[in-house]
Amino acid sequence: MKQRISKWILTFGAIGALIGMTLGQLITGTLNLSGLLGSLSGVLLFFIIDLIRNRMKKDNTPDIDERTRYNMIRYYVYASNIFIGVAFLLLAIVTFVGMEQVSVYYLWIMIFVYFIVSGIGAVVVSRK
Repeated sequence: MKQRISKWILTFGAIGALIGMTLGQLITGTLNLSGLLGSLSGVLLFFIIDLIRNRMKKDNTPDIDERTRYNMIRYYVYASNIFIGVAFLLLAIVTFVGMEQVSVYYLWIMIFVYFIVSGIGAVVVSRK
């Protein structure tokens, strides 16, 4: 039981600090929302650190074998080619409609969507 509790010591310390800061603010009569939100973000940060530390693998076996690496490379080849194809298709449609200027904001949106889709796809492919 003591071993399980000692794995989450940072989270317990952060929760104790949150309770202490909140009680200290209540005793003085000035409950500051920014201090409370800062404490909550600290608790969340320490919880994430403890969660990652406890979920890490303890053995030395590799996460990715050759088949998974091949599938990921093949996925990235297809994803990047489809993205370039869709980008050229959208560029052709925009040119055909008669727009002479495209906002950089929309280009950044396309790039971030590509990053998000390719990242989520890579996670899915690496898990198979």
